[in-house]
Amino acid sequence: MTGDLFVLIYFGLSAASIAAMTVFLILRQSKPVPVRILLLVTVFLLPFTLGWLLCEPLRRHSGNVHHLSLTWTLKKCLDDEKISDRDLAAAWNTADIGSLHTNLWKLLPEPRIPRTVDAKIKTGPLELKPADRYYRRPLPRSAGRADYAGTPGFSERMQELKEELSGAYWAGRHGVIVTGQLRLEGERGVLGVGSRSPYFPNGVFAHALYPDQERELQFFKSGYDPVTIWLDPAKRHPKRLDLGVIEMKKCAHPAELSFSLQLPENVTEAKIRLRTGWPAPTWPDWGHECGAPIHSVVAERTVKAGEPVRIGELSGIPYELKFTAPGCVSRTFYFTGDRSLDLGSIALAPIRMQTFRMRPFAGGPWEEITLELNGDTELVIVPKDEYGNTVGLALTPDRGSDRILADFTWRPVYFDDYGETAGETEPLPEPKRYQGTVFLQPGHLYRMRNESKKADVLIRLLPNVRPKAE
Repeated sequence: MTGDLFVLIYFGLSAASIAAMTVFLILRQSKPVPVRILLLVTVFLLPFTLGWLLCEPLRRHSGNVHHLSLTWTLKKCLDDEKISDRDLAAAWNTADIGSLHTNLWKLLPEPRIPRTVDAKIKTGPLELKPADRYYRRPLPRSAGRADYAGTPGFSERMQELKEELSGAYWAGRHGVIVTGQLRLEGERGVLGVGSRSPYFPNGVFAHALYPDQERELQFFKSGYDPVTIWLDPAKRHPKRLDLGVIEMKKCAHPAELSFSLQLPENVTEAKIRLRTGWPAPTWPDWGHECGAPIHSVVAERTVKAGEPVRIGELSGIPYELKFTAPGCVSRTFYFTGDRSLDLGSIALAPIRMQTFRMRPFAGGPWEEITLELNGDTELVIVPKDEYGNTVGLALTPDRGSDRILADFTWRPVYFDDYGETAGETEPLPEPKRYQGTVFLQPGHLYRMRNESKKADVLIRLLPNVRPKAE
């Protein structure tokens, strides 16, 4: 006995047993005979009639879906130049529609799903961008009433947030307007505070926060303990949460950062910039307001080669330390200032030159572009998007190889690698397909596609990677 037949017999006997038990219970009732007959009709005849009436619309819908699928498959076969007329005629020579659909489907090439990669340059742990940090502390205690009435522009800010929360983006997402007024212990103003929320000169702020495990409104200032506001998604929250005056306390045990620089022979000095790190997201997505003071610069100076550097008064918040020098590849380190840190001697490598040839995939003249790859270089893919901004492909030279790491902010992004070919002749060879952040190799031809920014270009890296001439 096959498995399907066993299942059919099992469920058939079960249904018959349930039906027999139902009939028995109805007939054994002390109700009048007409009532018992009505119950039997209701239990059996009515569902059967409704099922029969529904069969026709379901059958018609199934036929429409099958027809659309057959039409799509036939169109794909006709568009594929690699499928010969003889194969199409052979597939058509069948007695029923179902077999025709199967025959046409077999002619199509197997779908090649781009392999998702997340390539990274091999670096030390401090040069890897850290994940967002969440404190999830209880709400900060209020130190008094905030001066909203004396803050010019506050009412307009509140009205703007209310309209945003009622719009299509926030509708149904249960955003909470969090309000308060920052104060810094030992200081009169609030300069140097980094956050995803803009704030007025007197420290008053109003921000839309999405209650979630990975959403938190954070305020960072070097030398001060962070102020964090987290809303538990399992609890109910008012539409507006007023926290009043919030005081940022100075760090009780500040830390210190120390390092020195090792530069190429022809480079005598470099610039360093220490700033507060990225605050956690607050909206349902990872975006933020353009006017938000995301980072606050802690220290920025010029440093000689071999000069010992010490920066103190750091607190337990995320930091980013960036090194840049003329003719060198920049480096960025990420750390938390909850303890003192000695980075030792930091070496900067000479920049690399790379020439690209690029044109639209649909056709057009090739454009030749030579760039200095210094760690912050972008190859412009779209000169102007819907917001009037240029859209670029971030390029970072690999360490110890001639590869180049290509990262495109907008996802999904697809790369087709045609190998070492000039791209002047067609048809192009069958590519290897990837999506995500990939390594590009000099001499190879690539197609880069992204739908959101309407990018579809061919990019060839000329095999001329070399250090910049001294």
